[in-house]
Amino acid sequence: MDLFGEVCVTESDKELWLDSIKQLSKLPSRRAAYAKAYNIEEKIRTAKRNGWWPPNLENF
Repeated sequence: MDLFGEVCVTESDKELWLDSIKQLSKLPSRRAAYAKAYNIEEKIRTAKRNGWWPPNLENF
């Protein structure tokens, strides 16, 4: 969280999220389309606010 309460989402965070989806294509265009369609930045912010980040990839 930054000084103004905004939760930062890094490129590493997004890649970690996308990498956790087993069936997701590795093509950059497909990954970008998925990220936009499912609004993963907001999902990551919510997970960070609730203490669920980083994900436990062993459960995937």
